[in-house]
Amino acid sequence: MVVGFEVVPCNFMHNAQSVKNTKMYDKYPSLIKCDPTVVSMPIKENEPIIFTYEVTFEESDIRWPSRWDVYLKMEGSKVHWFSIMNSLMVINFLAGIVLVIFLRTVRRDLTRYEELDKEAQAQMNEELSGWKLVVGDVFPAPTNASLLCIMVGDGVQILGMVVVTILFAALGFMSSASRGTLITGMLMIYMILGIAASYVAVRLWRTIGCGDHKGWSSVAWRAACFFPAPHVEYFGDCPVR
Repeated sequence: MVVGFEVVPCNFMHNAQSVKNTKMYDKYPSLIKCDPTVVSMPIKENEPIIFTYEVTFEESDIRWPSRWDVYLKMEGSKVHWFSIMNSLMVINFLAGIVLVIFLRTVRRDLTRYEELDKEAQAQMNEELSGWKLVVGDVFPAPTNASLLCIMVGDGVQILGMVVVTILFAALGFMSSASRGTLITGMLMIYMILGIAASYVAVRLWRTIGCGDHKGWSSVAWRAACFFPAPHVEYFGDCPVR
């Protein structure tokens, strides 16, 4: 198993006649002494350029799981972490400002509508604006509520798997240097978060049904089988190691 490589380019004056009858992957007729600091082959117009390469394998003490340590332990990694944290803080701050403005606007509209009596509300029907105009489009139950609940639950499951996997990988618990660790961890986290998917699906189902829990078991098991079923069918005939 190759745990690293080093490429040393050099310039060498080839003998065009000696390599004229050779084929690809044939051994070069003479020994090449490579010196990267010396330019020994001038490039002239209308003359062919010969490219050769030589591979030498050397035994190393580096283990396979540690082959990326030279990149993971490079200096300057703290700068990248600082940039990431800085970007996340700015995004969260801006999102918080937008959320506060949005909530204040909605709360102000709802409070104003609740204070209106029936007579005053009847007189202002033609002048209504804001959330009152879209109440008929926002609050009705969807035509296929069960499918919506299942897709939202699976979305929460996949999103949770991605977030937890990235968090564990950043902390070093699931390093990509170990074969199969990352994919195994993703599958295990996905299976565990099936509880969260079923809970979110059933919770949304009850919210749409105004507290009616009838049919929640069907939504729960369909949420567990909605996303994995096509993948199991696709990989059913494929050998997996």
